[in-house]
Amino acid sequence: MFQESHGVLTKTTVNLTDCCIPKKEKMLTPFEMREFLAYSRNNFPEVYENLVVSGSSRALGAERLDAEISWDGNRFCMSYHFFNDSGNVIRKTEKLDETTLIKSKLFGSVSFGVSIEDYLGEGSTFQGFPHRGIKKGGLNYTPPKKRKNGSVGVFSTANL
Repeated sequence: MFQESHGVLTKTTVNLTDCCIPKKEKMLTPFEMREFLAYSRNNFPEVYENLVVSGSSRALGAERLDAEISWDGNRFCMSYHFFNDSGNVIRKTEKLDETTLIKSKLFGSVSFGVSIEDYLGEGSTFQGFPHRGIKKGGLNYTPPKKRKNGSVGVFSTANL
């Protein structure tokens, strides 16, 4: 989760169940995280560089996102939280976009990672996950596991 204080964006770690929902706060979904990164790239380039450059003391490394993936026997579903019109945090479950990349893309392995620039542009789904046709790059991506309910997709800036 990110907060702004005196014009500076900082990263904080929170537990959704213990502290966010009672305070009407929530973790970022993959879509919101992608939008945050694109916004910071365009408006706060120094913050963006700190977040995505491996070796930076403030690099994301890996970020916990609000996207629980489940397999119903036929397809992936994604559960996440959003604010309703009354400002309450509500859990929603929907079908995972069928164009979501479901193969691992790790930098330095047989296949390359995904391009963060493409991910922030046209290379992602409406839910914020990489699209199957995303360009190669240095952002590690491990998809949710098909047979493990409660799994999440993971991004890592290692070797970026």
